[in-house]
Amino acid sequence: MQADGNPLDTAEDLIAQGRPKEAATLLFDLIERGRGGLLARFTLVHALLAAGDHGEAVRAARETALLNPSVARAASSLGEALRVAGNLPTAIGEFQRALRLDPSLDFARIGLGHAWLDAGEPERALEIYAQIENVSDELRNAIAQAEAARGQARSDPRYVRHLFDQFSADYDARMRGQLGYRGPEILRELAAFLLPPRS
Repeated sequence: MQADGNPLDTAEDLIAQGRPKEAATLLFDLIERGRGGLLARFTLVHALLAAGDHGEAVRAARETALLNPSVARAASSLGEALRVAGNLPTAIGEFQRALRLDPSLDFARIGLGHAWLDAGEPERALEIYAQIENVSDELRNAIAQAEAARGQARSDPRYVRHLFDQFSADYDARMRGQLGYRGPEILRELAAFLLPPRS
């Protein structure tokens, strides 16, 4: 490792060499010492994703986005971490937020297209991809995947299951708290009023 070089360059080199965990350690230390700015945080998220540590990547990206709420690249970085971790609805929201902050951010647009494709929505992915002028090999491959997926079911079962798992744990609390749903209570009150008491 370079002792006197730019730590960000060193971290990027480590990632390119297939040593993302070492890069993440270097970047954590840099940030901890207060010497790592926004680019160090973006590179940290990239290193953590490359290392397969999706949970820590999401945590680091979320912290970066919270510290920099008006920075489109921070929202896009969080979107990418969430997408790779499989949290597609939230990832889509973050990519959309990034594009509201900076409509010219093509890598956020590419990420949004990938998230829609991962969610089993190839038509939406193709709509997003069509907005990108500079077409890379990666984008060509994604477009080919989306076109091949057009004939498949609209929503991938993994996506539906993910949505169910995400909301099922606190479904009752959301229905009663946020939506003011009182169906079961009203039915119980009505039954108590109409039916004789149990003995």
